[in-house]
Amino acid sequence: MDAVVPTGWEIVSGTIPTQITLVGTETPDIIIKIKHNIISTATTKTVKRIITITNPDQTIKIIEQAVKYQRTAITDEATDITTYTEWQVDGDTGDFAAIDLTNYQGADYTKAGYTMMIDGQAGTTIAKTTPNAEAEDSNITVTFTPVRHTMHINYVNSQGDVIKSQEVTGDTGETKVVELSAPAEWLIVDDTKPRTIVFGADGAQDIKINIEYARVYVEPTDPKSVTDPLPDNPTKFYPAGVGYDDLNKAVTRTITIVDPKEFMAGPF
Repeated sequence: MDAVVPTGWEIVSGTIPTQITLVGTETPDIIIKIKHNIISTATTKTVKRIITITNPDQTIKIIEQAVKYQRTAITDEATDITTYTEWQVDGDTGDFAAIDLTNYQGADYTKAGYTMMIDGQAGTTIAKTTPNAEAEDSNITVTFTPVRHTMHINYVNSQGDVIKSQEVTGDTGETKVVELSAPAEWLIVDDTKPRTIVFGADGAQDIKINIEYARVYVEPTDPKSVTDPLPDNPTKFYPAGVGYDDLNKAVTRTITIVDPKEFMAGPF
């Protein structure tokens, strides 16, 4: 005979006979008890926190944290309906542990001369969080902002006094070429070429430039008045004492010629 258990069902008791012998009305019924066939399957899921560290030299380090979950899928093959148990943490912890990036697994991820930025905020610690099984993977971005430094070019006279201080700012890793600018009425004694300043992790050292009073030579052929501006400081004017009469002087030598005749005719 061709009797079979319906799809999605299973026999609880009894067996399907391979043949039945009919004995008229006295042939007994055959009862086979069946039930829905239930299939249980373990399913897993992993939720990650991905930390991407982009260093100042653009090299990248990835740190991943993961929490694993497990639940059971229960499928009724008779109705084709699947239900699930609650997700349960599959492991020792259900947290993303806090991370101190100054000492994580023996490594210091901070960089001298740079401020660590975690998702745009200055800091070095990533907080502990507790995800849930329905959460998507999360991402944290770690970048670095160069520290702004300040140094000075000091213009110093022969007594060691700073007459002028020229402030220069720059970020870690930045190189600047700075033109020297002596104070008014002073001259640079040292080399006057521009200075190249490299800002390292600790900034840059101050630079000393030796200076002396500026001198202006006024030639007698080009005298000046108190209304003429100084060549290196047009807001000031030449002092008195450099005019034409101050720089030029006529010296007269008188030669007297005596006529001998007049000399001999004179009284004796």
